[in-house]
Amino acid sequence: KCMASPWPSPRPSLPGVAPFARAGAGAMAAMVAAEASVERLREALARPVPRARPGAQRAACAGGATWQTALDDARHCQASAALLEPLARDAVQRLVGGASARGGDGEATTQDEAAALSARRSAATFLEAVARLWPEALHPCTAALCAGLAERLAASSAGAAGPALGIEDLPWIVPACDALSRVLPRWSENGALYQAALPEAELGACAALQGRLAEVLNRRPSFSILLEREKLLFVRAAVECHCTLMAVVFNDLAGVGTLVEDSMGRLTRCAECKRELSVQQQAELCHEAWMLCTMLEFLHADGRSEGSFNGTVEKVAPLLAALSQGGPPALRVALMPCLGSLISGHGQLLYSTPCLIDAFRCGLASESKALRARTAETLARLFAAEEAGAAARGRSAGAVAAYDSVQRLAELQAPLLAALLQSSTSGASQGSSVASAAASALSSLHALGALIVPQALPPLLASLLATASPSAAAAAAAAPLSARLA
Repeated sequence: KCMASPWPSPRPSLPGVAPFARAGAGAMAAMVAAEASVERLREALARPVPRARPGAQRAACAGGATWQTALDDARHCQASAALLEPLARDAVQRLVGGASARGGDGEATTQDEAAALSARRSAATFLEAVARLWPEALHPCTAALCAGLAERLAASSAGAAGPALGIEDLPWIVPACDALSRVLPRWSENGALYQAALPEAELGACAALQGRLAEVLNRRPSFSILLEREKLLFVRAAVECHCTLMAVVFNDLAGVGTLVEDSMGRLTRCAECKRELSVQQQAELCHEAWMLCTMLEFLHADGRSEGSFNGTVEKVAPLLAALSQGGPPALRVALMPCLGSLISGHGQLLYSTPCLIDAFRCGLASESKALRARTAETLARLFAAEEAGAAARGRSAGAVAAYDSVQRLAELQAPLLAALLQSSTSGASQGSSVASAAASALSSLHALGALIVPQALPPLLASLLATASPSAAAAAAAAPLSARLA
């Protein structure tokens, strides 16, 4: 009102009006910039994808940058879901609109397919961010996203060696499943009431996706699941989306509990095999472990069955901890994140199952760089989640440090510091991932008030100063931590 009122000339001097006017002008300018960014992106998406040429992949990358620009502008001006809704609909259409880019002769070229896949990845990443920040913007096109994903999963053959989804498809299918997992709970507060109000066509799209996800997850996995992280992330995203559809849309929480019991039985039978695990058994055990831990984490977050599966958690924790310490090398690396999933919702396990701490300690001290990196990444995610929870609760660092999981995991400060110092003396390719994850974990531990600074700072500074040619990545990761501790 201050900006629009027809003040006489000269305008009277009212205290406090100018700051509000400047703030209002800044907010309006930010909103206009966001709307212009969204409109430019929609115009760019409306243009046809060029025929295969050397610049096609660069054009796809530029499109990804445009998605990110629109997202950054919308976040900066705190845009409403209504502003993002048309853009989310365009992203869903681009994501599920076709299997591949086709040339004039009807055949897809390699560069066309690469450009189409890159565009899908950008759109899926955009949708996942929108689902996290503005979930209401995806409500009108959620059914279309469910139907498109179901169609894509149905197109994969039901072979015996796992889902026939190409490894290049997973980077866009995973964030699409994550987006649905975030949106579906907010789509309705009550599954039964929502099902009654849901149009039959949309309910059919949800049912189709649930059936396809169950079919894909029940296929026999291949050994490559131990080596390709994208497949493990797909299992996690698919299980979470499947459980969300069952528990929220169809109000079948008991069905999720049945899946947990069945998965626990298969995992136990495979792990208790008296003979040495074959390659196929390792793959099946890894697949079941990721499914089971994801379902248990989902049930804990859901809250309606609180405590009902504590017995299952108490049984699976020592089993996976033992396999993470003494199992085959590839299986140990693949199972480490499962320990983090269990602990994230059940901090008491760190006291009732001491072998979990031993598993992390062995992982950080392992000669395998892959296992050290995966262990440090798991701990970094645990500490980051605790730090985010502390910020959300508004508690002081001292209060958060009293939590069981943080205080118990803080005993791993020395192994984390040793892993960071060891990576600082190795080459960039060997030490960068370990250093980054270890430094992140120690920084979060410091923010939680559980890091013993006099023990951590001197060796860290001494290592960085004494090393003649430290890894650039390790030094870049350790320097901010040193400054923060100092």
